Amino acid sequence: MPYFKFRAIDGNGNVVEEKMEADSMDIVVAEITRRNLSTLEIKEVSSLITMLNPKSVSKKDLANFCKQLGYLIETGVAIHKGVEIISEQIRNPYFKSIIGKIVKDIKEGIPLSQAVSKYPKVFTDAIVFQLRAAESGGFMQDALFNIAASLERDAKFSKQVKGAMIYPIVVLIVSFLIVYLMLAFVVPKMTKTLSSFDAELPQITQFVMKVSDLVTGYWYIGVGAGLGIFFLVRYLLKNEENHYKLDKFMLKIPVIGNLIIAINVARMTRVMAALLSSGVPIDDTLENLKNILSNRVMSGEISKVRTQVVEDGYTLSDAMNEKPVFPKALVQILKVGEETGNLEEVLVSLADKYEEDVSDALRATTNLINPILMIFIGAIVAVIVLSLFLPMFSLIDNL
Repeated sequence: MPYFKFRAIDGNGNVVEEKMEADSMDIVVAEITRRNLSTLEIKEVSSLITMLNPKSVSKKDLANFCKQLGYLIETGVAIHKGVEIISEQIRNPYFKSIIGKIVKDIKEGIPLSQAVSKYPKVFTDAIVFQLRAAESGGFMQDALFNIAASLERDAKFSKQVKGAMIYPIVVLIVSFLIVYLMLAFVVPKMTKTLSSFDAELPQITQFVMKVSDLVTGYWYIGVGAGLGIFFLVRYLLKNEENHYKLDKFMLKIPVIGNLIIAINVARMTRVMAALLSSGVPIDDTLENLKNILSNRVMSGEISKVRTQVVEDGYTLSDAMNEKPVFPKALVQILKVGEETGNLEEVLVSLADKYEEDVSDALRATTNLINPILMIFIGAIVAVIVLSLFLPMFSLIDNL
């Protein structure tokens, strides 16, 4: 979040100079207006402290905040006092500064849901919707406990998914590093030895030597090409249409496509269960899901589902049934939940089921990818080693 420095004049004609952190200049202007100051100058500033400070809040920290606030409210502590007490225990300076501003807003009569909505990077729409519903229904502590539980489950689920994806990447990086070290250091030394013999080298040995020369003499070309591809892909994906096409292509890849769907459905059903059980209307619930789903194809389909449910009178299951991206098993179970009147419980069961499916799929994918990577890298290393020893075997045979 950027910092802004402003100069203004108060009611007594004194010049006020302050620095404040805000998402945009509009917020700074609103704060100046609220304090009945006359603006002289506003400009965005940066500092070393700003750059070094962490600008994120972990789900664990956010879950602890909600849980502690729930306990304090349950014991009769006022919301603003509870938030103030918790702020003294927060170590993350970025989170601490946000909580301090929230305390200030609450003391001025702004509801908690409205106060936290100013920081969408920390408090998502799902959290804001639940807090707003809790303020209307008078069950704030229960909503906070539900939010904390959802954040903890989501953090655990995300950690599991990221952990499963990171392991093969680490194996691949280490393996390629080993191959690079062999080509950059081992092969050149062996090349000098082999060149001292007056004998024709096998084709495979000559090929490996040329690759080694390319790696040692023109490594910057490879690095430049790699960086160029990285930034080109990053630039292309800034275009929503290109990103949509990529997400659509990813869904068509065997195994990976099903895994992406399962991950998104697990998160979708978990958030829906939390929002609906907190009294959030179905239109707000579906609107929030657009920001929850990581795949743009599924996010776009949810927008269409919302239109059909809110404007055309479709049931949730009927609207999803017309979208092939949503599994038929999901649609059928949702239909049962709607007919029996226990949709929230069904959504929780679905979330548990799909999270378990994701865990099984990740284990299966990891168990499949790791041997393939090891065989692939092992084959490369074997070719290098063989290319170095073949000339020696030929020399030994000629002795």
